[in-house]
Amino acid sequence: MNIPRVSNCSPYFKSGNHPSIPLWYRVTPFVNPREDDAITLKMQATSPDKKPPAIIFYDKEGNLYGPNDGIYYYPMPKPPRKETKYKLITQNSETDYTCDGNRMLDNAIEDIKLKHNLPDVIAAKEGKVIAKVRTNFQGINIPDSLNDITKPTILVVDEEIIFGIENPNVVAILGYPETPGGLGHIGTLLKNQLDLFGIFTNMEALHKLEKLNGKTVELELKDGKLFFEETTKAGVRRKVPEIKVPQLKYCNKVLSSEECTPDVIGGKAANLRKLEVMAEEGKIDAIIPKFVALPWGYLEKFHIDEIIRAYKSGDFTKSQNLFDESQQYYLAGGKMAELVNILKEKGIGRNGLMIRSCFNDEDLPNFSNAGVYDSLDMSGYPSYNPSSLKVNIGLVLNSKYKKSGYSIRKYYNIPDEDVQAGVVLQDRVDSKNCFTIYTDNGDGNLIIDYRTYTSYDDPKYNPVLCPHLYTYNKKTGKLTYQTKQVRVHAGANFDEKCRLMYSDPVEIDLTGDEELNKRLKKAIDNALAVEKEFGKPQDIEGGFDKDGQLYFWQTRYVVGLD
Repeated sequence: MNIPRVSNCSPYFKSGNHPSIPLWYRVTPFVNPREDDAITLKMQATSPDKKPPAIIFYDKEGNLYGPNDGIYYYPMPKPPRKETKYKLITQNSETDYTCDGNRMLDNAIEDIKLKHNLPDVIAAKEGKVIAKVRTNFQGINIPDSLNDITKPTILVVDEEIIFGIENPNVVAILGYPETPGGLGHIGTLLKNQLDLFGIFTNMEALHKLEKLNGKTVELELKDGKLFFEETTKAGVRRKVPEIKVPQLKYCNKVLSSEECTPDVIGGKAANLRKLEVMAEEGKIDAIIPKFVALPWGYLEKFHIDEIIRAYKSGDFTKSQNLFDESQQYYLAGGKMAELVNILKEKGIGRNGLMIRSCFNDEDLPNFSNAGVYDSLDMSGYPSYNPSSLKVNIGLVLNSKYKKSGYSIRKYYNIPDEDVQAGVVLQDRVDSKNCFTIYTDNGDGNLIIDYRTYTSYDDPKYNPVLCPHLYTYNKKTGKLTYQTKQVRVHAGANFDEKCRLMYSDPVEIDLTGDEELNKRLKKAIDNALAVEKEFGKPQDIEGGFDKDGQLYFWQTRYVVGLD
């Protein structure tokens, strides 16, 4: 049998300073868990300077493979997830190793699950389904990949879900531990499209379900636990609700918050205005960041629809001419300069600016469309620069034509021409502690997803997989700290025999933080007041500043509970 070999080629190793090099594995199960880079082989140098060695990989025929002529520098990805044998060749020895990647990933997930008190399934939506199981599904983000599903189906997927689902025969999705796409906006969106959606952390339960591939099962996700058994009952495909997108009046001026009514601007701005009025009347004790809105009439000369159509038809000259006309109107014509002056006068954007999508098919009472269109943080750009402002507004408008937008409109049969693009320009709140409150989760409980970021830890590079989770019983008034926040890059180390040596500690444990509990209860009281005012459960985004001041910067209706 030809065993792939790993040779060390460090000059200082050849000098004989390294009598042994311990081999160990670093497993990060939430980073592309079905890919090779979920497991990193690390060779820890023992030289006084701690300088890591370079390593060369060969395939089983003895050929170099990988980048840089087969040379990987510490750390380097390998070995693959399946059980693999290979030979480590050093100057002093040759050693055979076996790596069982599946076992290491499962053990790492189980250890992290116990430390953070995670449920067996992190549920975006609990419920019951009867459907056929289809495991190891590949290509969920590829157009037309779901076309062959003609019966009610539960998909078990091993990749991050980026887009919505176009086939109503997909009634449930259960995912491998993954990056946070499935637990953020996409999770909110899929509440509309699925009867059940969650991410596994109990790998034993996952493997049991995998054995029923191709079988019809009766499956229930409740209180973070999964129950299922084979059945002869027939499943039912989802009924796609009819979504009527309100058509807005023509308006070609910058709207102050007082002018943001639902007949001229999308639900995001109209809802913000309702929050603002509640704060002014003393119904809630929270700051609503200042904002203005740009309706579709003000933005029509961006020519986004016409530019896209011309580009797709191959008429690049027309596309460029339309873009040049837009530049002339908004920049040379002074429209963006006027907008900058309005922002300055209202004190919006002094410490950063948020540009939020505000389309007419977002944040409706029966349809959220959460996360389909882009919102941008301009903290890296000068808020009062007309060119930067136009570029970023254009990016938000252009998100109408992202794949996610197309798939959702196709699913709900919403014509592209019915979608009117608007934008909210909102004062940015510098909050290291932000939350999403769902005032009703369908079981009478209020849910808080609470995210904490530290000054030394940039969330863009180490995002949250699963936030701190609190539940609040609306009948008893009891607040319970359920799960501790998990970072995407949480992982564990194993020795050369694939035995667990170490796993990352809980980064932030909020157990017993009474000051935070007081702040959260204040946020809950205000959130319930918002729910009462709007007449339906709300999905509220907000946070606390460094002084503990409460902010609400968005609210939308919770949809999909039925």
